[in-house]
Amino acid sequence: MAEIRQNGAKTVLITNSGYEYTDKIMEYLLDFPTDEKRHWTSYWDCVVVDAKKPLFFEDNTILRRVDTSTKVQTIGHHMGPIKSGEIYSG
Repeated sequence: MAEIRQNGAKTVLITNSGYEYTDKIMEYLLDFPTDEKRHWTSYWDCVVVDAKKPLFFEDNTILRRVDTSTKVQTIGHHMGPIKSGEIYSG
């Protein structure tokens, strides 16, 4: 994943799982025993949880930002550009 991003490609993780489950699984899968500790979100330009696929791709899905400290979606819906390192809920 790191090489893909280093070569300029955009990477996206879209999952139907909730944030807490996704966070635990990705920590387990991507917590490599190296000197450089990287948070799993650094491997993707955009992370969307609770995507409700396939409707996510068919409807005008409203995104909400997930506050990673409280694990709760923000009130309202996200407007503006998608920010790398942020978690969004579909």
